[in-house]
Amino acid sequence: MEITFGDIIRWGTIRARWSDFDGEHYFVLPVTMYNASDQSQSFPWGFDAFGPDRQALDRISWDVDAEDITRVGNILPGGSSAGYLHLLFVGDGEYTLQFSDWSFDDELRINFHVEFDSDAVPVIQTEFSFGETLVFDNLEITFMGSISFIDVSDERIMRIPVTVTNIGDDTNSFPTWQVTSFGPDGLELGRIPWGAPDDISRPSTNIRPGASRTNYFSLLFDGYGEYIIEFSRWDDTLQVIFSVRHSKDVEDQGESV
Repeated sequence: MEITFGDIIRWGTIRARWSDFDGEHYFVLPVTMYNASDQSQSFPWGFDAFGPDRQALDRISWDVDAEDITRVGNILPGGSSAGYLHLLFVGDGEYTLQFSDWSFDDELRINFHVEFDSDAVPVIQTEFSFGETLVFDNLEITFMGSISFIDVSDERIMRIPVTVTNIGDDTNSFPTWQVTSFGPDGLELGRIPWGAPDDISRPSTNIRPGASRTNYFSLLFDGYGEYIIEFSRWDDTLQVIFSVRHSKDVEDQGESV
């Protein structure tokens, strides 16, 4: 197997909330492989990476990118494949790649120097306000910020206009079961009564690729203060934060359903 490594092409921050490495930085090397043998081969299993402290680096391929070269399948003789090697950053200094797989006649080592480039690390926005667009599960979601109030089954309900655009390739819908709302006391709000009209979370709100839908996101009114709408999955947590201030209009507006 002939393997060619390029220079660092980008930096990133691991976003995998259940991972031990959530929030850690990593760097990415482009890799090209050519199978010069007469048998199918893949990236060598006998591969290790070491940091400046001479300790083996933990592997993070499952936390960052499906295109990591260690996850590429077999290559037929005469074939080639390209991908990326994602390595955990543990400090400035000399890093080492070591190959001792059976596909190599001898143990091979590649040494290279790495210095952290804070300017190259993308700033990831995780908190949003009304009018800002977040992207979650191939959906662009924008809360408009014109809150109205209705009464449903003796519960006071806040309704926020929200526009959802499907930027993916498959039919999608608002990720109801990945959304949690919190009230001013920091506690999760209960589920709204089923009778809330025009709610974005209803089953009939599927959206085809490229299409948009504007409905209401409904949540229980639990007093004045800061509210949080949290979108969460294993690798992503985004929050929409807004405040409800005391106003006589809040008490007077709305209708009963």
